[in-house]
Amino acid sequence: MKRTWVIIGALAVLVVGGLAVWMQFGAKQQPNDTTRVGDSQNTTSDAVDRTDSTIVAIAMKNTAFTPQKIQVKKGTIVRWVNEDDIRHNVVALNENDQSGLPAQNELFGKGGTYEFTFDLIGTFDYKCTPHPFMTGSVEVVE
Repeated sequence: MKRTWVIIGALAVLVVGGLAVWMQFGAKQQPNDTTRVGDSQNTTSDAVDRTDSTIVAIAMKNTAFTPQKIQVKKGTIVRWVNEDDIRHNVVALNENDQSGLPAQNELFGKGGTYEFTFDLIGTFDYKCTPHPFMTGSVEVVE
């Protein structure tokens, strides 16, 4: 009986230690030099001009939106495409967002898509719920 508890204790130590190592070194961390939406370095000039398209695709890959910032015309459909092996979603960055982007949205896996038509003028920030460092911005112009 005593031997069983020693084995269980040793296994528990290994599991907890392995988890601690994974959290320290294995968890994906955002590089310090990444500019996020809302940072002072972000300006309208950073946005990729997609005003010539009626449908625009944004890739979700390497736990980032690519391109991170776009400029589109009113009425443009934006399609987010998950190219990662992990699940993502697209939601409004804050609850006061007037774009119509959802505050909650289902996660979708590799190959999955989400589409939204931007009918209002303005700049609308969004994120991925399980990866809050994963942000983007759509500037809608006339």
